[in-house]
Amino acid sequence: MIKTGIDIVEIKRIKKIENLDRFLNKNFCEEEILYVKSKHNMFETIAGIFACKESVLKAFKIGLFKIPLNRIKILHKENGVPFLKETSEIKNLLQEQNFTSVDVNISHSENFAVAICIIN
Repeated sequence: MIKTGIDIVEIKRIKKIENLDRFLNKNFCEEEILYVKSKHNMFETIAGIFACKESVLKAFKIGLFKIPLNRIKILHKENGVPFLKETSEIKNLLQEQNFTSVDVNISHSENFAVAICIIN
């Protein structure tokens, strides 16, 4: 069986966040924050990673409070391809739900970022 989750974030919502550092520190891990701050399209990148975290929650069919968003780590390979780092929380979910792998992908335009998570 395969499970999927998808999410979309309006980039202007991210641009309107009053205390961006607080938002990042609450929802992103240190590696994600460093990655985001290195990008020229920072707001699009934040929206994409945030959408990806939400898509992971949706794919696993769990609520927002089972795993803190900063423990869902969306990192990027050298070629820019996103991947979900298997934290202890993610490993436990995979075992509990009898799955072995997770794949994620992110895309964004000028106005929206969208992400998908596929678990099998």
